[in-house]
Amino acid sequence: MSRTISAGKTPKIKVESIGGDLSVVGWDGDILVKGDEDDISLVQGDGEISISCGSDLALRVPKDSSFEFLTIGGDASIRGVQGNIDLQDIGGDLSIRDAGSVTIGSIGTDFSMRNA
Repeated sequence: MSRTISAGKTPKIKVESIGGDLSVVGWDGDILVKGDEDDISLVQGDGEISISCGSDLALRVPKDSSFEFLTIGGDASIRGVQGNIDLQDIGGDLSIRDAGSVTIGSIGTDFSMRNA
């Protein structure tokens, strides 16, 4: 499944639960959600977007998006997101590149961060 969502240039995105791996890339377009349609729950309202997925999920989001990630079961890769990023619990590896402010709770295995 691939779905596009218009939410402005600075959306607030809450990722409640991801069963598998997560990939997030900042870009100049709208929000693009890619994953198994049967596994994705997406709710938009009150200036916030909430997403859950039982398997792997890939997101392309406006560069100035802000995130709250509650639980990611697998690995997570975040690149080019300049808004605030709050990560609570990552089950696998975490890789962050060219990001704004980041707060991290716990990571299951490896962590790497690089800013240009």
